[in-house]
Amino acid sequence: MFEPLGSDDFDEHRVLEFDRCSGRPGAVLVETSFIQCVLHRAEPNHARAAAFWDHLNLADTSIVYSGFTEFELFEAAQRKGSQAGRHHRSAWQDLLRSTRLHWASIDAVADDVPDLMEEFGLTAAGAVHVATAAHWEVDGFVTVDPSFGVVDKARLPLIIDSEGAQLARRVRARASTS
Repeated sequence: MFEPLGSDDFDEHRVLEFDRCSGRPGAVLVETSFIQCVLHRAEPNHARAAAFWDHLNLADTSIVYSGFTEFELFEAAQRKGSQAGRHHRSAWQDLLRSTRLHWASIDAVADDVPDLMEEFGLTAAGAVHVATAAHWEVDGFVTVDPSFGVVDKARLPLIIDSEGAQLARRVRARASTS
């Protein structure tokens, strides 16, 4: 039904927009910002993120998320207040029940985090996600956060919304000319 996603599906910056992904990634890491867009209709990229989530499910892609993601999601729920927080946690649980996801422990990647933080200026959370993607050797890192464009394109193929893709491409283009 779906052709496998290949390296030629990405542009020269190893960036691919959700809307242009028609292939089947074998495995992807879904980063917290993307999951939050899927969970919340009020997010500007919700419709595109939810449609891409459905594409990943239909394509039978192995969807990986870092164990740290749950902490970030619970923290976001807590900031929303008690009622909204319960809804947030419930939406996450529904997503877990409706999709075959692979939980990735941070234990296997913890030693890589400080170096990634230093090399690319990532937050600890960002470095955990990047290290997890590398550890699982995923075909794509799914996010709506263009700041991940700072990570070397050879190390991190980005699958991102169209607006974020433009920014990530600019960041990577600047890095390749430095």
